[in-house]
Amino acid sequence: MPHLLRNYVLLGVLALTWGSGYPFIKVVVDTVPPATVSLARASFGFLVLFVFYLVKRERLPRNSGDWVWIGALALVGFVVPHILITWGAARIDSGLTAILVGSAAFFTILFTLIMDRAERPAIHHFAAIALGFSGIVVLVGPNALAGLGGQIWGQLSVVGGAACYGITYPIARRLGHLSPAVSGVAILFCASVVALPISLAVDRPWLLEPSALEFGGLVWLGVVSSGLGAVLFLRLVALTGPNFATVVNYLVPRSEEHTS
Repeated sequence: MPHLLRNYVLLGVLALTWGSGYPFIKVVVDTVPPATVSLARASFGFLVLFVFYLVKRERLPRNSGDWVWIGALALVGFVVPHILITWGAARIDSGLTAILVGSAAFFTILFTLIMDRAERPAIHHFAAIALGFSGIVVLVGPNALAGLGGQIWGQLSVVGGAACYGITYPIARRLGHLSPAVSGVAILFCASVVALPISLAVDRPWLLEPSALEFGGLVWLGVVSSGLGAVLFLRLVALTGPNFATVVNYLVPRSEEHTS
């Protein structure tokens, strides 16, 4: 398969993988709080990738520098944005949430310029991002922008989550020399370790009583959206760089509980 076609196929599959989780998010969000959703996603994703990791018999990274980037990606790519965006989206209009989350692509360019001098965005990158962002505004309706300035903490929370998504792309580039399965299992393990005490302290998950459908939704979010999604995301960034990969932000369907 030609490289360009392969990259676009990966981009499309990643968008479908992340987007497939939104119906399940709507199922679980009323019963399961954000920190516990984040924990479930990371934990179920880790368990599946760990089995895959054992089958392939690959080695976890031994370089302490790699673990620093893995920990950073677990924190800002999974735990923090899941909590920030879900919390903020509950307080502002869903259309405005979609627009604000779309700013992740702009943050990607900003952090890439700061962190990776070798990866300079070209004019077509800016054009694609501007076109994609404009498309979001058109699809959700320009009237959604009328909410700007109200519920400021909710808006700042969503933008903070989008900024976290933006910085994950240049961070993921630092792990391009590792197998996506290896870096994925390490990232989701770290995300589980970080999310566990937050969930225990804030949500008291032992008191929750999710239905079979809600539990199944958590499993899907962990296995498919987080587990498989992490492998595809890391592979795409390693092959194409952050500026191309960030276009996925405009292909994934939007909802008031956007998480990746």
